[in-house]
Amino acid sequence: MRVTGAQLMARTLKEGGIEVVTGIPGHSVTSLANAVAQQDALTPFLLRHEAIGAFAADVYYRISGRLMALFTHTFPGATNALSGIANAYADSSAMLLIIGETAGPALGRGAYQELSRQFDGDTAQLVRHLVKRVWQPRSALDIVDKTFLAMRTAVSGRPGPTAIAVFQEIWDEVVEIPDWPSADGYFFEDKSRPPADAVERVAAMLRSARRPLILAGNGVNLARARRQLKDFAERYGIPVATTVTGKGAFPDAHPLSLGTIGWVGTSAANWAGRNADLIITFGARLTETTSSSWQPGVTFDFSKARLVQVDIDSGSIANSYPVDEALVGDAGLVLADLVAALGPSATVTAEPTWRTELDREKAAWSVVVRESQKPGSRGLIGVGAV
Repeated sequence: MRVTGAQLMARTLKEGGIEVVTGIPGHSVTSLANAVAQQDALTPFLLRHEAIGAFAADVYYRISGRLMALFTHTFPGATNALSGIANAYADSSAMLLIIGETAGPALGRGAYQELSRQFDGDTAQLVRHLVKRVWQPRSALDIVDKTFLAMRTAVSGRPGPTAIAVFQEIWDEVVEIPDWPSADGYFFEDKSRPPADAVERVAAMLRSARRPLILAGNGVNLARARRQLKDFAERYGIPVATTVTGKGAFPDAHPLSLGTIGWVGTSAANWAGRNADLIITFGARLTETTSSSWQPGVTFDFSKARLVQVDIDSGSIANSYPVDEALVGDAGLVLADLVAALGPSATVTAEPTWRTELDREKAAWSVVVRESQKPGSRGLIGVGAV
């Protein structure tokens, strides 16, 4: 069977589970755009700007947990998409970026819209700082495994965008294949969980905690562990605050919810952060926003609180504060392991006044919110006032 590189890419996207493909055609990706339109099971849609496609792919992954592909025409299209790609990279959201690069024989010769001032075909270098990895297939047949690898890498560990830069002539290269490519053997379960002894140590901390607090970040959303977190908090009666990007990880209207923490958060959540004796974070990096610029005693007081960080990415642990324990693993699996270590009927013996004090702080915050919403009132909520 004789096929082109563009047809191979379209079929590989389908076999890898991608359903939605977007982009703006240009001469370096026209053949791919046509192949995508002709491939069953792929839904293409046309944009007015590549940044919209990058932001759409970011949102699509956050909501569905599935990859969306965005193709761009050499460096004008890639640069247009950079803001959306950077946002996804910073927030650990995945997408597959396909860049059409200037044809190889024309590189360095002033080809139309080529980026070769310092290095021939330099568009891949332009985006590599904002993606987990870039692949550059050297032939049509090379497209298949490079694309499957890019798709797997995007969603493995800490998610993020990945990119494939394909020279224009490769799209139209005709090759002989025995059958269409299969994704078998390229994708596998890679969710990690921490060692049992570390989980047991954290379980012991929870048993002895008198003022425990859970801080849920976007890692809970990315791990699709919202239900597990809610069940865990309800089972053991532990209050929950979220980071800004972690909103949605725990229901705001839940009795155990304290709202968002940090300098854009609620006074109740920040009060809890300052007065807790054990803080367990799930997929939260304790960034500037979350920690109120790391000012001691504003959002956290680790002179009297122990810190446990749970994260799929070890590089996101202890990069703002030293930890008393680290659990490197998928949030959902860690929550399940903690339940197993604590026992389904165990209790966390928090001080009776802990919930009472938190309810008082929540009520006080509700008054501030109501007063600030009165017509003509500037209220107490303003820039830097929270």
